[in-house]
Amino acid sequence: LTASDLAATLPRPETPKMVPVMKPAGDGYFLSDTGLSRARSDEADVWTIRFTHPLASIETVEEMAMMGAAQTAIEQKKDGFVLLTSRSFARTMHVSNTMYGVVLSQYDRNEGYEAQLRVRFVDSAALPPLADMGWRVIKASEVISSLSSKYRRSGGVTVAW
Repeated sequence: LTASDLAATLPRPETPKMVPVMKPAGDGYFLSDTGLSRARSDEADVWTIRFTHPLASIETVEEMAMMGAAQTAIEQKKDGFVLLTSRSFARTMHVSNTMYGVVLSQYDRNEGYEAQLRVRFVDSAALPPLADMGWRVIKASEVISSLSSKYRRSGGVTVAW
């Protein structure tokens, strides 16, 4: 085991720059897509909540997605949500340098992590007719109170350049 192999297996230390700010993401083309994005599906009160960040750990990105789901629930006048599906993954960019059709170099570059949640917003007092749903309801106020002290909030959109 070489020193570089050992260093690659160790967790990356978190710095203040790595702690994300809760803010809306840009459009992903001209503005950075780093941050929170939300999309309503055709089903009533079912949304996809997505949070991405280039430096934060995958656990932090997952917490930020949960915070975004809780904030969206409050905005939609619901007191909780049910997590239907979730997925988290590392984002990479494949770079290929070519000249006159000849590949000079290729490499993959780390682009951070992304967490996606598909949630249904609910009122805990009047749950929709899904069997045994009560135990699955996550209270939005509890998520916000437990995570709001860890992360800053911003209303701005980050410009990519």
